Amino acid sequence: MNVIVLLAGSSEPIESKGVSYQRLLSEIKGKPLIQHVLSSLKPIEKGHHIFVHMLKDDIDSSHLDDIVTLLIPTVKICVVNKLTKGAACTALLSIESINNDSPLVIINGDQVVDADLPSLLKKFEKSGWDGGIVTFESVHPRWSYVKLNDENLVEEVAEKRPISKNATAGIYYFKHGSLFVEAAMKMIEKRASVNGLYYICPTYNELILKQKKIGIYPIERSQYFPLSSLNEIDDFRKHISR
Repeated sequence: MNVIVLLAGSSEPIESKGVSYQRLLSEIKGKPLIQHVLSSLKPIEKGHHIFVHMLKDDIDSSHLDDIVTLLIPTVKICVVNKLTKGAACTALLSIESINNDSPLVIINGDQVVDADLPSLLKKFEKSGWDGGIVTFESVHPRWSYVKLNDENLVEEVAEKRPISKNATAGIYYFKHGSLFVEAAMKMIEKRASVNGLYYICPTYNELILKQKKIGIYPIERSQYFPLSSLNEIDDFRKHISR
């Protein structure tokens, strides 16, 4: 299985003692945030190929590549020279490694999901589904959403629009990496962007149009920790300090 971790998004630097740092270097309980993020991937480190996509600016300024390699020695770093037109475009930078029959998982890097990752991936693999999405309950328009049919399979996805109460938690499974590549290319060809950006979740609409089966793995909202703001980082700090 190939696993892509997306750490190449834009973020405001955080200042500490007069020095500016990338947000993922904020320390919680003596560890930078990026260490907490990657620790959640430790259970799937063995037997999987992990690609971490990160901005060249973050590598040059904060040596994030060295940090990631120390934490996961087998990782492959994909250097992103500049901000792309969205997560789907960033993931496609590994096209030579993922455009094949191997399963693919794409994970947003600015989050921690407190769930049994090996179990949920095993469920996806054994389900026979062509794709799988981890979800939680919400109605806020900041998330992407999936709508289910009577068979509890995904019949539609939408970015930044609550078409159901099933928000996505930034973990996306594809039975074959080639399915994602084909769907992402088709989405881009159609210019199906949201606010000028191409996201991962809408690629499933292209698979649904081809009668592919997409399922979900629901988790509790309390298991999902986005880390895109200082308030969210504080929420995560409180969680692990309990």
